[in-house]
Parts: sequence; C-alpha cells; structure tokens
Amino acid sequence: FMRSLRLFKLAKILRVFRSIRFFSELRLMFDCVLGSLVSLIWCLAMVFFIAYVFALLIVQGLAAELRDPDGAYSAESEAELLREFGSVGLGMLSLLKSTTGGRDWGTVLDLLALCGGFVPVAFVVYIVFFALAAWNIVTSLFVERALKIAQPDVETLALEQNMQDIVDADELTSIFAEMDTDKSGTISMAELQSVMKHPKFRSYLRVRGIDIQDARFFYRMMQSVVRDTDGDIDLRFVVSACLRMKGVATSMDLHALTFESKLLNKKHKHHIDGIGRRLSVIEDRLTALLEERLRQPPNERAGPALAA
Repeated sequence: FMRSLRLFKLAKILRVFRSIRFFSELRLMFDCVLGSLVSLIWCLAMVFFIAYVFALLIVQGLAAELRDPDGAYSAESEAELLREFGSVGLGMLSLLKSTTGGRDWGTVLDLLALCGGFVPVAFVVYIVFFALAAWNIVTSLFVERALKIAQPDVETLALEQNMQDIVDADELTSIFAEMDTDKSGTISMAELQSVMKHPKFRSYLRVRGIDIQDARFFYRMMQSVVRDTDGDIDLRFVVSACLRMKGVATSMDLHALTFESKLLNKKHKHHIDGIGRRLSVIEDRLTALLEERLRQPPNERAGPALAA
C-alpha cells in the first residue's frame, strides 16, 4: 500500500512538472522518444530486410566468382572478401557499416570490383537506394510521428489560454485605468471614445484579436447587458467584454446566437398569440353588445343617445 501511495505521489509531482514551462521541452523530447519506439522497431525491420536481400545477392555472386579458378584477385583480396562477405550475416554487417559511416563505401566497392560481374553494380544500387530512399523514408516517419506527439494536449492548451487571458486582462485593466480620468472605477462613453481615437490603442487591440469598429455601439451594447442605459460601466466589466470580443465568432457562438434567436421568436409568438386571443375576446364582446343594441327598439336605442 505504501509503495502504491509513493507512486501516486510521484505521478502527482510529474503532473505538476507538466504545467511548468521550464520542463515542457524536456517532457516533449521524452514523449517523442517513447512514442517513437514502435516506429523504431518497424524501421529496424525494414533496414534488416533490405540489408538481408542485398547481402544475400552479393554473397551468392561472390561465392560464384570465388569458385572460378581464373579469378583476377590475390590471396589477400580473397581473405578480405571472406572477412567482409564470408556469410550473409557478415555481408549485412558490412553493408550497414558502409551506409552508417562505419566504413567508407568506396573501399568496399574497390574490393568488390576485383570480382567483377553484377556484384559491384548490386552494391552501388544498394548504396544509392539506401541513401536516397530508405533513410529519407525512415526520417520522414520519425518526423511525422514526432510532429503528432508534439501537438499540445488539452490541459496544455487550456493552461496556455488561461495564462494568455490573464496577461491580456492585466494589460487591458492598466490601459483602461489610465483612461479613467476621474478615478471612479467606471468607464463613460466619452472616455471610451477618446481612447478609441488613438491609432496606437486600436492597433494594440487588433493585434490581440479585438476589433472594435464603433465605440458608441460597443458601449451601448455593454449598457444593454448591464441593464443600465444612463450610468457608466464598471471597468472590470469593460475588460471582460473586450476579452469576449477576441477573435472571430466560433461555431459555439453561432449556435448560441441561433438558440437565443429561437427563444426570442418563441416568446414573441407567445405574446402575439396572447394579444390575438385578447383581441378576439374584445371583438366577441363588442359584437355581442352591438347585436344586443340592434335588437332593441329604435326609441330605446335613441334614449341613451338623447340622455347623453
């Protein structure tokens, strides 16, 4: 139980490290290494297969050439060939050394050229294929995998967005505090219009994704939200409204606007139906009164009029 508790505490500590910017690069490198292990295994399998095919081809060609008694090579060359390509395993090792910098592939080519035939050609094809195709495929695979792993997770995005909102809120609060000339903690329409006339302030807002074209309309909109059409608006509410104006409208904003429009239409329809019902009742009563008046004798109908 205590060991499990220690592991749980360690996991919480690592979770804290994830939220610290100083460790983000190191964590990203560890994630890329651990996330690329499966890709590494498949890349090794591909390299092993390619080296095996070409090593088998070269060893078979060398075996046929070495059995020829009229071969134009010395005993030292034969011994070196057997040391480098005496078996398929040794041939694979020599090919890997030639492509990974363990040995100059030009030296190996000069050694294989003594045998002639298709063996040197096969070796050159292997070098060209490995240098131009195999390594590029392996590199692109690892890069693609690393790019996928490097994408920030939801927690990191939320943390960065929260920190950016805090920074923007502090900067806007300081700007609007300087704009509040009477130090009342509120912003009037005149104060907002005066600061919006400065191109530097408008550029500052645009850089942060806040584009206010009409200061008067924006101020009236905030007054309608706070349900105060005459008084000034609290500075913190102005900052919050500016932050909500950041960027373009998202799909959620459009859906919320559509939902609010439907609610308003439903309320309006309900009120119109109620007004229609009341008008119908009034019409029925007026019709009944008119019919009742028409059924009365003419002298009785004139009586109230003369009395009036």
